[in-house]
Amino acid sequence: MIIQNKNKYILLIIILITINLFLFSGISPLHSIYNMQYDEWIFYLIGKGMVNGKVPYLDLADHKGPYLFYLFALMNLMPSNHLGLFIVSTIIYAVIGIFVFMISCLILGARTARAYGLADEAIRMGELCARALTKRACRAKCDKVPLGCEPHNVSLFVTMAIHFILSSYYLSFGTITSEIITLPFTLSSYYLFLKYLYSGEVKHPTLYMMSYGICAGIVFFIKANAVLAYVPIAIYLLVFLIKKKGYKNLLHNALVGLAAFIIAIMPAIIYSIATGSLKDMIEWAFITNFVYVGGGLPSAGSVANSFYETVMKFKEYTILCIFSIPAFYYLCARKVHIMYFYILSLVINLYSVYMSYRPYTNYLSYLIFYFIPLILFFADGLSAISHQVWKKKFIHLLLLIISIVFINMLSYSFLYEMSDNNGIIQRTLSKRIVDMYKDSDYYRRKPKVLVVGQPLYLYEAFGVEPNEKYFATPVMLRESNPAPFDALIDKIDSNVEDVVIVSYNTSMKNDLEFQNMLHEALADNYISIGDTKYLGREAEVFVKNDK
Repeated sequence: MIIQNKNKYILLIIILITINLFLFSGISPLHSIYNMQYDEWIFYLIGKGMVNGKVPYLDLADHKGPYLFYLFALMNLMPSNHLGLFIVSTIIYAVIGIFVFMISCLILGARTARAYGLADEAIRMGELCARALTKRACRAKCDKVPLGCEPHNVSLFVTMAIHFILSSYYLSFGTITSEIITLPFTLSSYYLFLKYLYSGEVKHPTLYMMSYGICAGIVFFIKANAVLAYVPIAIYLLVFLIKKKGYKNLLHNALVGLAAFIIAIMPAIIYSIATGSLKDMIEWAFITNFVYVGGGLPSAGSVANSFYETVMKFKEYTILCIFSIPAFYYLCARKVHIMYFYILSLVINLYSVYMSYRPYTNYLSYLIFYFIPLILFFADGLSAISHQVWKKKFIHLLLLIISIVFINMLSYSFLYEMSDNNGIIQRTLSKRIVDMYKDSDYYRRKPKVLVVGQPLYLYEAFGVEPNEKYFATPVMLRESNPAPFDALIDKIDSNVEDVVIVSYNTSMKNDLEFQNMLHEALADNYISIGDTKYLGREAEVFVKNDK
């Protein structure tokens, strides 16, 4: 089954990803909005606040970049907030899938063309076997290079395998994290740069550099450390063009890239200046990140310790990334200059993941590019076996489809989202707390609510927005950043809240001093109307004492 039009495969990828997210993901309209994870609730509530006139960093603060909050504001503008989450998330996952497919096609096209002894022009253009050869020629060569006979089918298999890994419970819960949102930009840039490397040209297209600059600027204002993905492109071009004496092209690219980067960040800068939040944006989106990853600015010792601890926790991923090096070397037709970039980018992206004191699994999304060669290598063997055993093309494709379904069955997202576990816990706890408040003598419509801890979904349950800048109590230690904790105590002392809900996160449970300060503040103006528990989650509810 050789289909020359890649657009048909891209359409199929969009349909498959949409169906998978609709059935199994945490942001699907089929499931409750309470399926969302902690970080998503932060982004969602800040976006909701923006729609109603609140300014990020001034009124509602978190340590992510402004473009992330603008995106969630867009989701909240849609008629149904839950549907808005699903539509935007699906577009992001679909774009990721499309560029995984394009990267796979590029690698397979160049490898296949070289295996068939085609001209270098075909390799430079990234032409696939299906376009470069007739069906008869393809059949004649099939025994020698079975992978090349079905490049689109294999690329489809790789794309869906990557999608299921990426949307699994272990990486992103099938939701929309800040790391996921950066991937369409980084993968598109890596696709263009690989296309340049495969071309064999010395002169680098400035149009590509313009794309890198714009994407890097957007990524930088989503999550600052994600911009490290663009460092290997800059280093490689610098060394390569100097070595080839392409000084003029290097200067031209540097100026275009810098200009594009500045253009990309200007909308956020202008908005921040207009709202008077520029200083706060810089502090939260960049400076606070250093505090977040540790006890202040990182030192050589702290980074080395963090790297070691993260490698120990994610050693399987480290090993897989190392194994991807020989797999890519085999697939890239042993082009050494492309391997230089691949290894350099792998090292820098590994550092981007491992530099944090908190080795969260969603950071591993930055490494998804390096899973492509591994799955391609596996698909190479699968394609060869299926061709030898079954000569019919439709059986070959059927085997790939069955493999895709099997991978999805094994994925955590299938098991996790089908159980609707997280949503049941958060929805049940929310209902119990709201009912407890409604049944009390202190019930008012649309009360002012302050949540101390991590159950931010309680704001949605009460139908209100946070009225505290530090509503998302940070998971960092109070010793390294006391301001948010002090602000919560001041808010309770001000006696403006109708309801205060306390549900300790890990750092609070270990901080007895803060717990004592909190209860002393509550004792002055609030009374407890009870507590509730459900499947390991617990919360105590306090209401204003008006008597």
